[in-house]
Amino acid sequence: KRQIERMFKKVAQAEKLAALGEMATSLAHELKNPLGIIRSSAQYLSSHGQNDETRLELLEYIIAEVDNLESVIGNMLKLARFKSPELSQIRMCRELTALLDRWTNSGNHNKKVDIHLECPDSLPEIRADFRQLQQVFLNCITNAEEMMPDGGNITIIIDNGNDGMINIRIMDTGPGIADQDIENAFKKFFTTKEKGMGIGLPVCRQIISAHNGTISIQNRSTGGLCVSIHLPCSPLLAEPEMDTRHKTPEKETRLG
Repeated sequence: KRQIERMFKKVAQAEKLAALGEMATSLAHELKNPLGIIRSSAQYLSSHGQNDETRLELLEYIIAEVDNLESVIGNMLKLARFKSPELSQIRMCRELTALLDRWTNSGNHNKKVDIHLECPDSLPEIRADFRQLQQVFLNCITNAEEMMPDGGNITIIIDNGNDGMINIRIMDTGPGIADQDIENAFKKFFTTKEKGMGIGLPVCRQIISAHNGTISIQNRSTGGLCVSIHLPCSPLLAEPEMDTRHKTPEKETRLG
């Protein structure tokens, strides 16, 4: 028994060190370029002869890269210091409508992408932490818009599920992702983007799992990607579901 306990501790420690090494490597890679830009901009500013326009442009570069660094570190902290959801009674349709209104009027939204929300009046209220859930929605929407730089459609459909659940599907008309990447999509630090740490979807899964829900992705037969989220109306009464690869049949939806 003692031998098994020692072996288990060694394996657990090795896994922690491996995860730490992977995180350090990813973090170093993400920090290297912004720090290089900040350094070169600062060096240029320290020399003489720049006009006000050049100084302003270099300062904007520095501010933008500092914001980028804060975003990287913030995402790491979200993954490492996850807080349990603070549940309250919410109306999903109303909250999501307000969120989409703020997003489409922000400077981060790709104006070439149209977003449609379909939500029935009969949808029940649920207990959830919408501040956490909005991270999930914005991450999915941002990913979809990045995959459609020339424009497209995002359709969000919410409906009643079985056994006190609600179903949320976020569908786009983008190119989708390679089939071999679907199984790895929720792994930490896995990414197909040139710029990205592969933290967004793991954080989404962490949030949905904390609500005793499930999240999965699949390519649509009509093209594009579908993110399927299943949330219980009362998370504390729901059985936790660990299999995030669960898929629900996709209904045919024509996008306007």
